[in-house]
Amino acid sequence: MARFDFFNQNYSLDEIIDGYTGGSLDNFKGDEEFLNFLISYTLGNNLEGPEANDYKEYAKYDGILSIALLDQYDMLGSSLYKIYEICGKDKFKFIRTCHHIGEYTVKHTFSKEAIETNLKLSNSVDFIDDSIVLSNGTRPKYDYDNPLGFVDPYHLIDEDYTLLQEYDWELERSLRHRINESIKANGDNIEPLAEMLSYKEKERMEKEKVESKRVKEDHTINLNNLYYGKETIDLSVGKLSAHVDTISWFEDTNLQMMNYKIFRSIPTGNYCLLDKDGNIHIPEEILSQGTISVGPNSPIRKVEIASIPHLFETTIQKLEEDPANNEETILNVKGTYEMMQLEESVSVGNLEGYETIVRTMYENNFGNLFKSDDNQDGYVGEAPVK
Repeated sequence: MARFDFFNQNYSLDEIIDGYTGGSLDNFKGDEEFLNFLISYTLGNNLEGPEANDYKEYAKYDGILSIALLDQYDMLGSSLYKIYEICGKDKFKFIRTCHHIGEYTVKHTFSKEAIETNLKLSNSVDFIDDSIVLSNGTRPKYDYDNPLGFVDPYHLIDEDYTLLQEYDWELERSLRHRINESIKANGDNIEPLAEMLSYKEKERMEKEKVESKRVKEDHTINLNNLYYGKETIDLSVGKLSAHVDTISWFEDTNLQMMNYKIFRSIPTGNYCLLDKDGNIHIPEEILSQGTISVGPNSPIRKVEIASIPHLFETTIQKLEEDPANNEETILNVKGTYEMMQLEESVSVGNLEGYETIVRTMYENNFGNLFKSDDNQDGYVGEAPVK
């Protein structure tokens, strides 16, 4: 359990020292220099009172989020000093290591499992591996004076955001491998960690997985099972929450799981469960039916979709309220609808040809797809179940 709540409570310097040292400076092997550095690095910009100016030397590195995460991990006291020793008691290497251990609620590079295992080794390994070379030939160098250091102290985002992801991945991969080598070399009675693929191999496999789910262009969808609208996709990584809204076609698969209908996003091939009112259901565990699986990590978090027949029929009904002014549009909409009805099914490859008219009908009925207030037009969801 965390000792501190830095963001909601104030603490005296004595309370901070007691918490950092785990109750005794003996846990820091009597190293007052490290204690003073640690206070400066983590809280130098937040201390008040007559002693505050004594802790400014490392304050600009602003490690409060790092110490908050270490506290959450229960890695203060002797564990914290062990990390410092693994860093060769190099203060700047410790700062860099803490960056990769992570910032509370922001991000982390190293898994808690890898950190804990490294601390248990009879011969712990360095957290940092300076031999890593990225796929573009870059050997990342930590910039301690980078004002955005907690995000990208290596200036990798400027060139390509994926380089930062690659470096974080490769650091954890290297750490796990070197931990396992130490376990074998020293005969430690510790379970080895799962080894990791290279970042590029992982990316290749993930791309193949995405492509394997993708709905083929020659797949045909019965008109009565075809839907159009907006989906919200979860792109969160770790504690970083991210969602994106995107336009999508949907197919009603005519299958059910429990009391929910199974819909498939076109062309990504992601499945979701909808109730009779069109509300999405996120199961607490993976549910499967045949080759279809939907679980708590399924990417689709929300849908606002309407059936294609419903869109056409509603649009025609509204247009016919003023037939004189809408004559040409009525002919166009009716003609398209009759052609689709005649064919009965639409291939995925041909959906793009209907995008303009379907989107126009959708937005005329329910409002713009990308308004800040999704409910401005009184439209919450559309996926009626027969």
